[in-house]
Amino acid sequence: MNLMKTKVMLIILLGIFVSAANVQADEMVDYKCYIETTNGFDITFYKWKTSTTQLMQAKLPATKYKDANSKDVYIKDVVECAILDEKFKSKSAKDLDSKTVR
Repeated sequence: MNLMKTKVMLIILLGIFVSAANVQADEMVDYKCYIETTNGFDITFYKWKTSTTQLMQAKLPATKYKDANSKDVYIKDVVECAILDEKFKSKSAKDLDSKTVR
């Protein structure tokens, strides 16, 4: 009987651990994206679930947003995205990021 209780407890604990890992893996994360727009290149900011990051990036082209002058601008291409605290890989993205006000 004791062995059965131990097995049940282990299964329950394993289930809790797996559930906690799944919740943590799907947390909201802040991203910055270096994009090409109808008005040149820009850096935009987003908050996405980690599980949907690639999908959300893929949806950006052809969407509209307001630039720093409150003008409607269309996103032509997403050059690269990075987690907010990380650095971009391309030099042009790094240069623009260093000038971007947060």
